[in-house]
Amino acid sequence: MGDIAKLEKGIQSLHKSVRIFAEDDGYVELLRIIRQPGWTTPAEFALVLASVEAMNAQVHELTKFKTSLIGAAKEVAGERVEAGVA
Repeated sequence: MGDIAKLEKGIQSLHKSVRIFAEDDGYVELLRIIRQPGWTTPAEFALVLASVEAMNAQVHELTKFKTSLIGAAKEVAGERVEAGVA
């Protein structure tokens, strides 16, 4: 069996990173900034928009991956219980 403590630390670190990423302050500030008249050129706007769209796509994929990971872990746990492996 692998190092469960290492895996636990990795999961806890991931959870902390996601919580920090999701904090409202940065998004509220960004929404305030983009409402300022003349804050950007059309080219810069396109770059920022592409960045936001890419971040949204990555978060969507990470959410799907998390769901798959949890489902797979539950299946493995169920298989081990059914097989009588503790």
